[in-house]
Amino acid sequence: MKNKTVVITGASGKIGSALLKYFSDQNYNVIGTYNKNKINILKSNIYIRKVDQSKEVHINNLLKFIKNKKKFNVIGVVNCSVLRPMKKGSKDSFKNWSRSININANSTYLINKKFCEYFAKRKFGRVINIGSIYSVVGPDFNLYKNENFELEPDYMYNKFGMLGLTKYFASKYGKNNVTVNMISPGGVRAKQSKSFNFKYSKKTFLNRMANSNEISGIIEFILSFKSSYLTGQNIIVDGGYTSN
Repeated sequence: MKNKTVVITGASGKIGSALLKYFSDQNYNVIGTYNKNKINILKSNIYIRKVDQSKEVHINNLLKFIKNKKKFNVIGVVNCSVLRPMKKGSKDSFKNWSRSININANSTYLINKKFCEYFAKRKFGRVINIGSIYSVVGPDFNLYKNENFELEPDYMYNKFGMLGLTKYFASKYGKNNVTVNMISPGGVRAKQSKSFNFKYSKKTFLNRMANSNEISGIIEFILSFKSSYLTGQNIIVDGGYTSN
């Protein structure tokens, strides 16, 4: 596919930034979006846009940018964007809960709706939502004992909702040769404590947390023609955590 282009939302985050680098290295044109945290990866095939994807006008402007650049052949969008304001778990404020539900729900809905409509007109497209194992299982609160954080209730609610929207749009736009899938990683190693890393790793078959670059391959497969019969799925990439 000439001038193949992929859009990565939330490209300043752990997974988003890893995907941005991977696909630019694979000679894709990459359009990376961010809202607050700026993107520091600068290459000639990377195009950065500031987007609040919970606002319809911002998504419309992103699509206008894509349509105005004839060199872009957008084959897919990878939705990595997420807002996590509840830093105190279920003890956090109802205000932060409401903010999270409103912004995350609108963001997921708009990016799926608008890009499915765009791809439907082109008779081809891949929408990939980045979910979590917490779209299929409940948390083990023993992991968070004596830690300074715990899984937020809004995060789990939002990822379950993302799965529902993934299946909804996959069903609606399958006839237009548009596939919609969800990739749900397990815990990604970042700045967690050694004790959390140890406890979490013991729950996986591979005895470790994920690295931020370990879902690039499955995403590249979904973007390709090789995945033409794959849609409406939630693909769990968790080192065996949910099979334990």
